[in-house]
Amino acid sequence: MPIDNLPRAEAYDYFVSCTSKEKEFYFFYDRCFESKQNKYVYKICPFKQASQDEGYSSTRLGSWDNFEESYRVMVFTNGEKCWNGPDRSLKVRLRCGLKNEISDVDEPSRCEYTALMSTPALCLEDKLKVAEQIIMPRDWKALQQPQVGHLKIEKSK
Repeated sequence: MPIDNLPRAEAYDYFVSCTSKEKEFYFFYDRCFESKQNKYVYKICPFKQASQDEGYSSTRLGSWDNFEESYRVMVFTNGEKCWNGPDRSLKVRLRCGLKNEISDVDEPSRCEYTALMSTPALCLEDKLKVAEQIIMPRDWKALQQPQVGHLKIEKSK
């Protein structure tokens, strides 16, 4: 559901309900990101719509639908109808990056587009996942026990 059609207060409430628990996507609200790829300029406006522009012509790739894969993919659906094909759609895979930047826009199947977007919003989560992989669950008990050097300190009972 694109939030353009909602009153501002309802649009904000809808936006908040779509963001993750830590609210790392707040800065996407009312922002658009562009990337020139060959002869097209791709414009992605999270929580609103996405388009493919060529000169003065613009093709709507879709309206905001939702996040998928634990906030790692933004989905835009119900874009302009393709001739003899489906409505256009776009899936934007998010990855950790130093700045918000769209790259690698592709059309792997007819009228179904994909893009890659780097964003600092995912960097913290990525670092936590790396830490979780380094420290295995079996090590958590050992880390919770106070230690000095190589000697384990027993808690007095």
